[in-house]
Amino acid sequence: MPDKHPISVIVLSYDRPRALRTLLQGLQGQRFDDLEMELIVCNNAADVHLSDSRWNRTGRLLRGFRDVKILNSSHNWLCRVRYPLTSLANNDTVVFLDDDVVLKDPGFLQYMYATFQTVRPVDILACWTSLWTEWNDDHLKKVRMNFASPDPGEL
Repeated sequence: MPDKHPISVIVLSYDRPRALRTLLQGLQGQRFDDLEMELIVCNNAADVHLSDSRWNRTGRLLRGFRDVKILNSSHNWLCRVRYPLTSLANNDTVVFLDDDVVLKDPGFLQYMYATFQTVRPVDILACWTSLWTEWNDDHLKKVRMNFASPDPGEL
């Protein structure tokens, strides 16, 4: 049996229950081959309470994940909460998704994990923006990857 590679998926959600369910269904449809996934869902809508209750559709989907953490916030932290949430992750490899992302490719997480391995020792691979990876008096190095150009590139 091949070694399992752990990955944490952090999902931000804000009052879009239907979109969140679509994303959760997409995550359940992923081919995990050699990946073992931890799911962390952060609900930023104070008037919504997420749980893994079997009495609602979203809860039943959340129950389908072996390792899931659900956080309900009383404040909308927007996307600023992404990086602090990594302190809750048990794994070194973290993928950030928003609840309005639709995963159509069942190999998405495998692809993201494999791509991340190619840019080591860079610690962060982002699909939304470029991130600096080195910064000193003479040099600023950034890495960018997005859905339009899926190969990571140094800027």
